[in-house]
Amino acid sequence: MLRACRSTAAPLALLLCLVSACASSSTSSGLSGLAPDRIMVTELSVPVDGVSAYEVVQQYKSHWLRKRGTMSINHPVPIKVYLDGMASPLGTVSSLRGIPATDVATITHLSAQEAQIRFGLGNVAGAILVDTKPAEGQ
Repeated sequence: MLRACRSTAAPLALLLCLVSACASSSTSSGLSGLAPDRIMVTELSVPVDGVSAYEVVQQYKSHWLRKRGTMSINHPVPIKVYLDGMASPLGTVSSLRGIPATDVATITHLSAQEAQIRFGLGNVAGAILVDTKPAEGQ
């Protein structure tokens, strides 16, 4: 019995490695510039001229824009947007409309837990981080 287990263990381990490698490569959705918690705007395969950061998020990760973590039914908590790692928020998701996508390098989603650890307890709905491209000449 032990000998039979040993003879099948190596091929089984190899098969599991191959399956997990294939599964992890397919989770990136096949679109260049996308990851589960990040949109790398500079690597998107479609041009972003003339659109806002909000439109990019709406097209590729629309669930990031939905309010979560309501403290009460009557007073939902907005998702906050942070620009270039600043400690104070730029605003809510509607503030993404004022950021041209051509100026953005990455847009990252933080869960409520990640946002509270990084920015404090006022982020119970999570946060969206926008990192802009460096200014030309820098």
